[in-house]
Amino acid sequence: MDKLHKFSTSSDWAKMLRQLVPFGDGFRFFYVSWPDVVGDLFFWRWLARYSSESLFASSTYIEEKKAQFLPVVEWGIGETVRTMEEVPGLLAASHCREAGSVMVLGASSGGYASLASGAAMSVDEVKNFEPLVGGGPEARFVVNPECRIGECVSFTRHLAAHCEQTLPIRILRRTAVEGFDVRGDRVAGIHTSRGYVDVGDASVVLCGGAWSGILCDMLGLFCPIYPLKGYTLLVELEGGPGLQRLAFDAAVYAVPA
Repeated sequence: MDKLHKFSTSSDWAKMLRQLVPFGDGFRFFYVSWPDVVGDLFFWRWLARYSSESLFASSTYIEEKKAQFLPVVEWGIGETVRTMEEVPGLLAASHCREAGSVMVLGASSGGYASLASGAAMSVDEVKNFEPLVGGGPEARFVVNPECRIGECVSFTRHLAAHCEQTLPIRILRRTAVEGFDVRGDRVAGIHTSRGYVDVGDASVVLCGGAWSGILCDMLGLFCPIYPLKGYTLLVELEGGPGLQRLAFDAAVYAVPA
């Protein structure tokens, strides 16, 4: 969180609060609809936590949170790159390459489209870097030639296959977690749709993504993560070359296949 955070100004907060009125502007701030969340107590608890972390946060508190969070992000990126380089075939399977990126600056804000660095370019200037980017004479763009892109689904599948072939592990696919067997201060087992998993002396790492809040709730813990709607479309272009760089604004990412 920093000064570019969506809730950092009073006008941003006023805009967000207006969307809490049923059948008004909708929940475009969160990309969810009123009927979806009006009866969702987890959403309101998450919103209260989100509010306290941004509306009432001092600059000192924000800097402390960034100091705690950014090293974890850097470590995660470094470990991902190291893994791709060490696991045979994973780098190629992930389609990872230093293709560069184009950020589209516009009226909408938020996400990484707020974190612009470098001089803004006109559409004529940016076309030398990515010919498929378009826009009117007022459009502005920021280019990052060192940006790396990859494909996470292929990365995950290839890494999972490698682990099954080379390590003494078992992956349960299409298996629902139905509950946890908690004894004292540790998880002793996991109840799943395919039976009971005895954890033994091992540790449990919860990496549920958008479902982390639900899984944590089974353990009596509150995880301040609320999933948002997202859609992926695969578009095939005929009669010419496709996009070569990552292009994105506040709402949409166009990733070369």
